[in-house]
Amino acid sequence: MDPLTLTVLSGGLNILGMGLNYSAQMKQRRAILRRAEFQRDMADLNSRFSMLSAESAIKKGYQSMSNLRLETKQLTGNQRLALAAQGIDIDSGSAKDIQEETRALSKRDELMIKSNAYKQSLGFKIDAKNQRMQANMNMISARTDAKNIANNANAQTMFSAANMGLEYFGG
Repeated sequence: MDPLTLTVLSGGLNILGMGLNYSAQMKQRRAILRRAEFQRDMADLNSRFSMLSAESAIKKGYQSMSNLRLETKQLTGNQRLALAAQGIDIDSGSAKDIQEETRALSKRDELMIKSNAYKQSLGFKIDAKNQRMQANMNMISARTDAKNIANNANAQTMFSAANMGLEYFGG
């Protein structure tokens, strides 16, 4: 082959190599962004589930409080029946004190149930917020990585083309 044909062929192969390299880097850039978008979407979904769990914790707490109130009324009613069956005045003295103590202990338990429900709910809400924040950080990082890849690909292509031009056109 004559030298001109070899030079043109070599230049064409270099251009093809630059194009393939550039294409591969752009695919890598898109893959990074897609992965981050997927992770963001999954974090958003998990965040929503955490918020549903937070709401559920509050509802369960109120249901437990309601159940406790019912149990307390039943217990107080049974106490009154047992005391009345013994001929004791149920609205005074020790009989009254027993019923008031039962109600007070029940009220304390209700407050504990409510407090625990709100603490559990807060934990779910914090988890939801953390997931959203992590997803945002992942997107920022992915965009930075993708931008760096694009900048590097552009620079490599530009410098390779300039170098090839100098090499072939006598620079």
